Amino acid sequence: MMASGPEMIIAGACHAKAAIQCIQARQIERVRKARIRAKERVRKMVTYKLADRRVDSASVISGLFMGLAIGALFLIAPAQAQQQPAKKAPAATPAKKPAASKKATGSAWVKLCQEQKGEKKQTICLVHHERFHPTTGQPLISAAVRKITGQKQETILIMVPLGRLLRPGLFVKVDKEKAVSLPYSYCTAVGCVAEVPAKPELIASFKKGREITIGTIDVSRKKIGFKIPLTGFSTAYDGPPVDQAIYTKARKDMFAQIRKRQIELAKRAAAAAKKRSATEGAGQPAPKKAP
Repeated sequence: MMASGPEMIIAGACHAKAAIQCIQARQIERVRKARIRAKERVRKMVTYKLADRRVDSASVISGLFMGLAIGALFLIAPAQAQQQPAKKAPAATPAKKPAASKKATGSAWVKLCQEQKGEKKQTICLVHHERFHPTTGQPLISAAVRKITGQKQETILIMVPLGRLLRPGLFVKVDKEKAVSLPYSYCTAVGCVAEVPAKPELIASFKKGREITIGTIDVSRKKIGFKIPLTGFSTAYDGPPVDQAIYTKARKDMFAQIRKRQIELAKRAAAAAKKRSATEGAGQPAPKKAP
């Protein structure tokens, strides 16, 4: 059977130099599908209850999922993230952690550690700051320093919302020091991430600094800045990790407050709409009676 016209065109396009483009396109498609599958697995794992009832608000669930996705993404070792194992990887077992120090109260940073099993047992620690929108629960900014046992090189990860120009990258400035340019490494459904080796000088400036300024440029070429306080960074970096149960409860309480705020705002909006409708109806003349 002879190939149809479209098939012959496609076959011809995949010859010579175009074959390279076809291979690249297939690789991009495989990565895209893998990300979709990973996102779906995480989504199915997310269960959030409020007052023994499942919260079905799309914005809160989305915000919670994104918040969990940030931590899960940053707690993955780079080598492990690049592997495509044939068998399903075993669930990670959290490492035993001492309770957080009282000195960390009021800290803008938290230290999380997780033990990952594999060919080589590793403990990944994350000194992390994240901030969410107080009403929607959507992540606004996230910054972290990742440390892996047995590796001297640490990694800094900064995530900003989507809608940024990728070519300029982002800019990191500590207090009045000179800004450092960081290229974006990848973007996900959560945001765009710059993942680069953390130089000792940058970690030292984080320890003694007061705040970080993250500079980005959005698609309208407008400069957007984010401020991250460095309060508690040094204590979290040098100290023990927080208790996972306490941290999880604190996150659930935070999203419960966001859900409560959403309900209150929805009630106010409904009441205002009802009042406005009643006022507009009262101002209209009564319909004339038919003769």
